This record gives sequence, structure tokens and C-alpha cells, in this order.
Amino acid sequence: MSDSEVMEIAKNTAAAMPRDLKDTACRGTQSLRFLIGRQPIYDRDMGVFGYELLYRPTDGRSIHSIDGSVATSQVLLNSFLEIGLHNLVGSQLAFVNLTRDLIVSDDLLMFSPQQIALEVLEDTEVDREVLHALHTLSRQGYVIALDDFTYEDRLKPLVESADIVKLDIRALEQDNLERHVTLLSGFPVKLVAEKVETHDEFEHCKALGFDYFQGYFLSRPATLESKRPPTNRLSVMRLLLKLHDPEVGMGELEMLITSDVTLSYKVLRAVNIASSYRGKVVDSIHQALILLGMDTIKRLATLIVLSGIDDKPKELVTMALIRAKVCELAANQLHVGTKEVAFTVGLLSVFDAMLDTPMDSILPELPVSGDVKQALLGGEGVYGPILESAVAYERGEWSDVEQNGAIGSENFVSALTWATEASQLLTTISRAA
Repeated sequence: MSDSEVMEIAKNTAAAMPRDLKDTACRGTQSLRFLIGRQPIYDRDMGVFGYELLYRPTDGRSIHSIDGSVATSQVLLNSFLEIGLHNLVGSQLAFVNLTRDLIVSDDLLMFSPQQIALEVLEDTEVDREVLHALHTLSRQGYVIALDDFTYEDRLKPLVESADIVKLDIRALEQDNLERHVTLLSGFPVKLVAEKVETHDEFEHCKALGFDYFQGYFLSRPATLESKRPPTNRLSVMRLLLKLHDPEVGMGELEMLITSDVTLSYKVLRAVNIASSYRGKVVDSIHQALILLGMDTIKRLATLIVLSGIDDKPKELVTMALIRAKVCELAANQLHVGTKEVAFTVGLLSVFDAMLDTPMDSILPELPVSGDVKQALLGGEGVYGPILESAVAYERGEWSDVEQNGAIGSENFVSALTWATEASQLLTTISRAA
């Protein structure tokens, strides 16, 4: 790549970055909304047996335009981590739709099996892999339900792995419905009549022997809303500092990550996506640390923590990543200080914008060294010139870049490439989560 091409990339990147971080940071500070549809399932005495939880988009998109696995993942994450399962279903069962991809993955095992009924969708291809996965989930304690089920002899092993079978009474003719009830009575399963829309249908299904009932006659789905306040960004910054503390050992790093369920889950997702070429499934933070090393896991955790600051513009996070990487590369190249501390200086340098607070008010709250404080408050000390040069490069102030002489064009391009790849990885993790 020629010097002119590098300079052009730098100019374009600088133009895309906000010159005043305060203006950028003040956007998007509203609390985050979470929507979940919930429809009761009743027993024969009209008591609530459970609730089917349904995906509801917050951006106005059609439900049918959303990938099924993504929708289910959002339902599970919002139920457990945002709204709270108890707030949604009390002590009753929560029924959640599954796609084939989720059935055969290990992703569901992060959620407690208590109170969850996993619904196998009617269009799921049933083979050995699916049956094995369902048996595994059943042994883990999950209730297995078959949704909109139509019996065929080849599906007998599927019924044998289930606890509940849901029949769409509007999709089955009367004689066929009665035949299904008779056939399924030979299995140790409970039957749910779906799409019950009239009193006569309800009474008829009771007479046929159904155990549970769901439909508009009994209750239409209700949409529940919850809001999460903006991220506690000071706590986030303390976590980032701990991640990049040179004194943190492997055991402490493992405990730091595993103590945060969401962070632990996303780190493992990232490791398995990023290192899939190794042909090995990494199923614990301890294993990830041994296989990939502390530096790699620290970086993955940092990316994930930063991506969670979702009440701030994403370009601010991108800027933090580029600046941190530029400072690290420059410190390593110039043999100034340590690259780990230089990375931290670059990362922290945007947190006045992240916290909407002046830097001199933030630093007393944080356990940082004198070298870090000098760099952040006045561009002085060991790391000050590197940080000043990185900021000048972002802004296209080339005379200041040349004066400091700490940042080469190759460092900026390398950092830009690294940040782009990191953002792509985070997007992949989010889609798979």
C-alpha cells in the first residue's frame, strides 16, 4: 500500500470520526426497551399451567422477517437477563419455540432448565442428531414439547422423547383430531389443544381428553414491556481496567470473567467462532485461557464489554478500539513503557465522552498509575506523546503527527484493520447469541 493510499484512508477515517466527542456521546442515551409476547396455557380447571413466550421486535419489523434462532435467543436472553423469568411467568412453565439450529447446539445449556419447556417446531427435520440433542436436553431437566404436531409413524421416536404434544385443532379435521388423541394416549405425554377460539371448541377438547388449552377464546397474547437503564459506564470502565491490569493472574482473570454470566457466555461464543479452525469446542473460560492465552482472552472480553455500552454511538466504541490499538503498536515499536498500559491509555482516553464527565473528575474514581493520569490529563509523561500523536492522526492534523513522531501510517492502518475485524466478530457473536 502506498503512502498516498494510507493518507487517503486516514483522511476518510478522520472525516467519519466526530471531532467533538461530547456531541457524539450525548446521542442515544434513552433507556433500552424489551418486548415479549406472552400467551397463557390453561389446565382443565382454567388455572394457568404455563405461558408461551413470543418474540416481539422493537423496531417495527415484521415478526416473519426475523430469523427464528435469533428470535428465540432474544426471547431467552430478555426473559432471563432483562425482564426476569419470574416476572414473566411466576412459578409456571415458560414455553419457548426452538429451531433446529438451537436444538443441536449447546447454547441452550447456559439457561436453567427449571420452568422451561422447549417447543420443537413442526417444520423441524427430525434425524439422529436432533433426537440425540433432545434426549440430552431432556436428561438435563428441560421439558420437551412438540408444537403443531401431526403424527406419522416415522415420528414415533420424537414422541417418545417428548413430555408434551401440542395439536392445532384448526389444522386437523374432526376425525383426524380424535385419531391423534387416541394415538397419543398410548404415550406418556400431556396434550395441549392449540387455537381454541370458541366455547364449544373448548368443551369439545375437554371431552376428547386434552389436558391443557391455548387460544384466543381463553386469552390473546399480551405484549409485556421492560426498560433497562443505560449501562453503568463507570462500572464498565473499572472492569476494563481490571482486565488490563498487568498484575492480574490467570486465576483472577478467570474468576473476573466467569463471575459475569453474560460476559462469560459471550467470551465463549467469541472463542468458538474465532478459533473454529482448531477443530475443538471450547466449553470453559479456563480452557479458553489455556488454549489461547491471557492476552487473547483479555482482548475478546474488552471488545464484548465495549460492545455492551449500547446507549452510546457505535462510532465512539470504534474510535476507542482504534486509538487503543494505535497506542499499543506505537509503544511497542518505540520501546516506550509497556504495550498493555499504552493500550489502556488509548482506551480510557474516550471515557470522558462515554461517561459525559470531565477526565479530571473520572480519574480519582479509578485505580490508575501516575503515568496513565499524566497521559490522560495533560498529554505528558511516558505515554502522553503517543496519545497526543494518535489523536492528531485521527483528526488529520499532520503537522502535530510529524512533531510528535510517535505514530506511523502503518500503525494507524493496522489498528483500523484490527478494529474492523473486531467489529465483524462482535456482529457475528451477536447474531449467534
